[in-house]
Amino acid sequence: MSTNFLINETSPYLLQHANNPVLWHPWGEEVFAKAAELNKPIFLSIGYSTCHWCHVMERESFANNEVAAVLNEHFISIKVDREERPDIDAVYMNVCQMLTGGGGWPLTIIMTPEKQPFFAGTYFPKDSSQNRVGLMDLLPRIAKLWNEQKQDLVNSAQEISSSLHKTFTYDLGNEPDITLVQAAYNQLEQRFDEVYGGFGTAPKFPSPHNIVFLLRYQHYFKNPKALHMAEKTLHEMRLGGMYDHIGGGFHRYSTDRKWLLPHFEKMLYDQALLVWAYAEAYAVTGKAPYRDVVSEIVAYLKEIMISPQGAFFSAEDADSEHEEGKFYMWEAAEIENILGNDAGLFSMLFNIEQGGNFTDPFKSVPEIDNIPYLKKDIETIARDLQKDKYELTEFIQSCIKKLKTERNKRVRPFRDEKILTDWNSLITAALAIAGGRLNEPEYISIAENTMSYLLYNHVLPSGELVHMKKNESSGVPATMEDYGYIIWALLELYDTTYKLEYLHKALEFTEQVLDHYKDVETGGFYFTADNGEKLITRLKEIYDGAIPSSNSVMIQNLIRLAHLTGDFDFEHEAMLALRSFTPVVSKNPGAFTYFMSDVLAYSRPWFEVVIAGKKDSIATKRFIRELKGKYAPNLVTVIKDTATDDSNLLNELIPFTEGMIPLDGEPTLYLCKNFNCNLPTQKIDEVLDQID
Repeated sequence: MSTNFLINETSPYLLQHANNPVLWHPWGEEVFAKAAELNKPIFLSIGYSTCHWCHVMERESFANNEVAAVLNEHFISIKVDREERPDIDAVYMNVCQMLTGGGGWPLTIIMTPEKQPFFAGTYFPKDSSQNRVGLMDLLPRIAKLWNEQKQDLVNSAQEISSSLHKTFTYDLGNEPDITLVQAAYNQLEQRFDEVYGGFGTAPKFPSPHNIVFLLRYQHYFKNPKALHMAEKTLHEMRLGGMYDHIGGGFHRYSTDRKWLLPHFEKMLYDQALLVWAYAEAYAVTGKAPYRDVVSEIVAYLKEIMISPQGAFFSAEDADSEHEEGKFYMWEAAEIENILGNDAGLFSMLFNIEQGGNFTDPFKSVPEIDNIPYLKKDIETIARDLQKDKYELTEFIQSCIKKLKTERNKRVRPFRDEKILTDWNSLITAALAIAGGRLNEPEYISIAENTMSYLLYNHVLPSGELVHMKKNESSGVPATMEDYGYIIWALLELYDTTYKLEYLHKALEFTEQVLDHYKDVETGGFYFTADNGEKLITRLKEIYDGAIPSSNSVMIQNLIRLAHLTGDFDFEHEAMLALRSFTPVVSKNPGAFTYFMSDVLAYSRPWFEVVIAGKKDSIATKRFIRELKGKYAPNLVTVIKDTATDDSNLLNELIPFTEGMIPLDGEPTLYLCKNFNCNLPTQKIDEVLDQID
């Protein structure tokens, strides 16, 4: 079997293409020098190992000798794993969106040896059809243009690169105010699907930061519609086929309006952000189903996604045996064979039909498969059927256990076992939040183990963070996402455990961000460091897409650090970043909901609560429990335990606590509002009332 230059790579995605007849190269300066020497354009293909259409394009085209012959003769071909090199992906995805109005993976870019693109697209079939040009027509056409009109292509590439650079050049605007937040809310309200929850029609993405924004909006403005939109969306997502009712966890997104037919890949970042959203919803409402969803996602992560070292793998594929969703779907006869007499009730509850319960728009032959989903929650179903809720729940759990046992005998989708700093930081933050909100010490323990892994394995001797470890001696350079998310995770761990080392490390990483990622002219933070690889431009990302943007997260971090430490230089940096992006965000505020949470954080009063007293005392534990049970986004808490804390470190990190001591030797509460402090008290109800 022939191999190409990917054979020695560590990325699962690159290795999936190592035996293609296409002469793939990994990204590197030597390959660009080779392209310049041979006077060939670059064919850049970006994807990831669990991407369904990446697999399709690989089977149709990159494993095909005809396509390979054209690419090998006329182009230098480069493969990039977007999860391994998000910096490269971010640049060229923005190019694709700028040129075509859309994007996605696989991402196809054709560019000069100077890395400047002149053509962009996503999936291309081998042969042209009525609606889509194929590679066998496209590639020879571009090769001919390169040979006969190269300068025109070069000029076009230079113009595209210049336009891209201008897109990410920001001017300072005014400080954002509540009118911008209101505009974002109004856009979400207009797009809200009152019947099935979510926003827009199809496809529907979970977008948990939309939910968190709505929860915070309703908290500050006492808006019942905002809470309704958040709850309706969380409720319908949990009922639909986008949720894996048999094995737990959420699929990537729903291809239809009803959350029924998912795109079946499972991403670590989706699980993390949904744990966060459901835990926040539980904190607001106290409703048990939200707690149950968190528990089920965590159970899935523990069973399938956690590594022996305590960190988390990246994703599970949509495909198994070259068919999307095969692992997850059921024929009615299978259900009957496995469940016997119980099959009738289970099939009725989960909408299993003899002829299949969905239509796949990409297949001409009707499916007879089923995706288990619910139309109502169990409590409502039990009431409708006049059954005991707990007995019905036990019945469902018994059936699911049997189906899961049989499903585990199938060929499981491929699991990408890359361990990424940014996504592991997201799940760490989410588990720390959920552990505190739900009073689940196990979640906090898992979060601490994951953070220990990252700090031990993903930090260089110089103290710099890496995005992922390549081998014992090297790593992929970190991006702003890695730094923003790990600082977030460290702050959540501090807020949950009150261990000073987490706050100390968060401050160290923040210093690196301010030194190497900050735009000193107009505020905000570049996606890549000033000492990193030079791409055609340095992006400053603010769009809150599948995950909150690195700038949105870092702004929140800075505001929190200001109120934790009393150092308002952090708030000044947050304010500059807010001003930098406000002119862009104002054009479509509903697309920047985590940024809007930043605006709320910046503009609303903050409360700083210091508990002076022993951490393990009954009174301190009660204070913590009561404070954690209060949904107050703009609240930071500190424990000052002079018996166990390093007083010098505490005074260094949080100097405003220096004079705060227990009264009469008993744990004492100090409540401050924007650092204007009230008299100390030992009555938690007084503190909670004032926060309200």
